Amino acid sequence: MGDNDFRCSGLQRLSTVNWQNERHQRSIMASLVKGVYVQEDDRQQKRQGCLALAPPWWEFFNFVLLEVLVDDDASSISADFSIFGAVYEFTPSNNYYPVGAPRYVIAFRGTMLKKETIVRDTILDINVLTNNLSRRSRSDKAMQAVENRVSGKGDSRIWLAGHSLGASLAMLVGKNMARKGNFLESYFFNPPFVAAPMKRRIRKARTWIKAGLTVGIKDYQERQRSKSLFNNLCKWVPKLFLHESDLICAGYVGDFELRESMESDGVGDVGRLAAQNTMRGIFTGALGMDSILNLFGINCSDDLHSLASACLTTSCIRKFQSHNLSQWFTDETVSDSKVYSTGGFPKPAISQTDNPEKTTTSCPPPLVGQATMFEIAADVSTLYGCGNFELVYNFWVPPEHKDFYTQIVETYGHIPTLLAGRHEMNTFVNVTRLLLDAAVEMTHLGESFPSEEKLSSWRSALDHARFFMFNISWLEELFKEIEKKRDSQQELLRVEVARLKKEVASLQLTRVPLVQEAAEVEVKIRKRIYYG
Repeated sequence: MGDNDFRCSGLQRLSTVNWQNERHQRSIMASLVKGVYVQEDDRQQKRQGCLALAPPWWEFFNFVLLEVLVDDDASSISADFSIFGAVYEFTPSNNYYPVGAPRYVIAFRGTMLKKETIVRDTILDINVLTNNLSRRSRSDKAMQAVENRVSGKGDSRIWLAGHSLGASLAMLVGKNMARKGNFLESYFFNPPFVAAPMKRRIRKARTWIKAGLTVGIKDYQERQRSKSLFNNLCKWVPKLFLHESDLICAGYVGDFELRESMESDGVGDVGRLAAQNTMRGIFTGALGMDSILNLFGINCSDDLHSLASACLTTSCIRKFQSHNLSQWFTDETVSDSKVYSTGGFPKPAISQTDNPEKTTTSCPPPLVGQATMFEIAADVSTLYGCGNFELVYNFWVPPEHKDFYTQIVETYGHIPTLLAGRHEMNTFVNVTRLLLDAAVEMTHLGESFPSEEKLSSWRSALDHARFFMFNISWLEELFKEIEKKRDSQQELLRVEVARLKKEVASLQLTRVPLVQEAAEVEVKIRKRIYYG
């Protein structure tokens, strides 16, 4: 019971949370995953109401439980009706969403070696080893839960988290969503890396062999297809929390370090080529068995643990605790993060300080194009001397632009960015308002063409936004399209005018002899009249 008691976790130190602090984020995500474990334990022990131990694991951080994910597939004889996941919603007490906070978190527990869950969880562990987890009903339920949230709120404020088996499940969902262009913030604690432990030189030799077999067996189009699938995941940078003594997940460390080493040795292409393909995929493709295996839901072309990029954080806790979720609750044994891109280059990490409140994240900041909250201190009454502004993701906009700006934020991100934080908020709002006026006019232009004066005013609004480093690449592209379309139309008009001028000139040339002939006829008629 002690492990399930929130009061013994050490998480109560986070009475004040900084959602831009990587360590705070990690601890809270681990707490929410633990909440799934404890929910299942409560169910098995029949603890309900005030006796339940699970609620403090999410309520302490202002989350509410929206939905529990239950393994209740009637078509599976091994379904155990256990709770394997949960959907949480962040509900701050003052309705103020801090910068960096999620709206929803979908968390998954790992294997529980208890009477009611050991059989089903062990079967799923075997599915992870055989790369067949996607065939199980848990993965379908997990995917459906995430898609339901993404379809309603977009991907930027939905986070994934999981431990061990739950990390594999979350990784499967995250990869599927990333292939659809939805890059979810993800926290994977001790995720399984399915490969036999091997020394560095053996791993390197295996990489060269795999790359050589890929070139020798696969044709160019097949290699390009594998490369495309792998590179589509580049923008997704899940956060992996690992222990080098944990045989279940330690392979990630060696895998990314080898890619980095090969990149520095000038043979990064070999490492990338090997990472894009699997041994099973190479041989089944050569034997023409891909289509047959796909009919049975067996995927040989992509290993579940294969990632293009990742943010790695390691722990140095004692070896016998190396797979415990609790090691990620506190900071004592946790190292700084290191981010690896597709090519294996580590992105620079910002060192953590001793003061957690002053710590900044060492993982990539939120990507531009996410509907993150905007932290402001300006009072709306100070803006233009009036109060008729409304909040959209914590940023003030005129009421007439509320729906339009909401769509912009959820598609591209805020127009003002945190990179421009040194400027005054009223300037932010002023420039944004002018830019929104221009954006509305541009998007409603239709088939008509703007005047030169209108183009000049739009160009001026964009220039002001560039000065403040605003997120306007999407609007600049639209402006370029309008300019291109207008230039094209003007060129057509110039061609048409030139053609009409030629016709007029031709008519004038034809008109001269007609006039002369008419004059001659008139002279003849006059002569007849006067001279009979």
